[in-house]
Amino acid sequence: MSVLKGRIKDVIKDLEKEMLLASDNLEFEFASQILDKINSLKALNDSQSVVLSTKKDIDVISYSKDGDNFAFNILLVRDGMLLGQSNIFIKGPYDEEEALRRLLIDHYIKNVVPNTIITPIEIKDTSVTEFLRSNYKGKDKFVITNKVVKDLKGLRVIGLKNLEEQLRSMEIKQVRSRYTMSLLSKTLGTEHTLRTIECYDMSNLAGKYAVGVKVVFEEGIPKKSLYRKYKIRGNFKGDDLKMMKEVVQRRLGHLASDPLSDVVLVDGGRTQLKAVNEVFHSFSDLAPIIISIAKDKTRSKGLSVDKIYFVSDTRYIELNLSPEHLNFLKMIRDE
Repeated sequence: MSVLKGRIKDVIKDLEKEMLLASDNLEFEFASQILDKINSLKALNDSQSVVLSTKKDIDVISYSKDGDNFAFNILLVRDGMLLGQSNIFIKGPYDEEEALRRLLIDHYIKNVVPNTIITPIEIKDTSVTEFLRSNYKGKDKFVITNKVVKDLKGLRVIGLKNLEEQLRSMEIKQVRSRYTMSLLSKTLGTEHTLRTIECYDMSNLAGKYAVGVKVVFEEGIPKKSLYRKYKIRGNFKGDDLKMMKEVVQRRLGHLASDPLSDVVLVDGGRTQLKAVNEVFHSFSDLAPIIISIAKDKTRSKGLSVDKIYFVSDTRYIELNLSPEHLNFLKMIRDE
C-alpha cells in the first residue's frame, strides 16, 4: 500500500533494514530476495519521474553480454510514461542478432506488441518483423528500429543501469548459492559438489483440480525451462502420497530428454520421503540424493523450525542444517 501511495523511498529504507537483519542472522538467501525487491523499487522510483513528449506506446530494449550469455532489459513506455521493465536472460551460444531474434519472438508471443520497438542493433531477419507486425493490434503504423530519437536516449541509460543492478544482484546470489551447494555437498557426504536440485510439490486447486509441480535449480539459480506441471490422472481424492508417486513416476519416464538432478527435494516429512524413495527403488540404476523439507508447524508464532529429512541406507533421518542451508532449501520449496 505504501508503494501505491508513492512512499517508495520509505519502503526501500524498511527493506534495507530487513535485509541487514537477515544477513546478521545468516539468512543470506532471504537477504538476496530482499535485495531484488529493493532494486525493483529503485527502478520503479526512477521510472516515475520519466515523462516523454510522445504519447505512443514504446518498448526500448537494451542488452549486456557475458561470454555466451545475454541479459536483456525491456523498458515499457505507455502513453509517454515509463511504467515498468522486464529483465530476460538467454543462454547461448548465439550471436547478437540471433539472441535478439529469440528474445523478440519469445517475449512478444506472450505480451502485447507496442506501436514502436527500439532494438539495440538492427534486425535483418524479415520473418521476425513480419511476426511482430502480424501480432500488432494498434491503429498507428508499427515500427521496429535500432535508431533512437533524442527524446528516448535517456531510456537507454536507464535500461543499462537497471540491467547492471540486476546482473550484480544475480552474481551475488549465484556466488552465495554455489557456496551453499558446496557446503550442502559436504554435509551430505558426497564425493563431488552438487550442482542441480529438483523439487516436487502437490496442490489442490479449488479443492478438486490436483496438480503436481517440478522446479529445477542449477547452481542455486532457477532453470525455468525445466519447470513442469503435471495434471494428476489418478482419482486419488486428495491423497498427496499417491499423487506424489504418480508425478515422480511420470517424471522418470522422460530421463532421456530431461536428465535427473543431483538432488531430489520433496515437500513433506518422513512419510513423503519414504513414498518417493520407493518409486526410485523401482528404477534400480538411479541413485540420487533424496531429501525432504517439512513445513514449519509454528509459522503463526513467527518461528522458523522447518525440518530436513534424508535417506541413509534404509533409514529416514533428520539432518541438522545451518540457517543458510535451511533457508536455501526453503527458497527452492517456495519457488
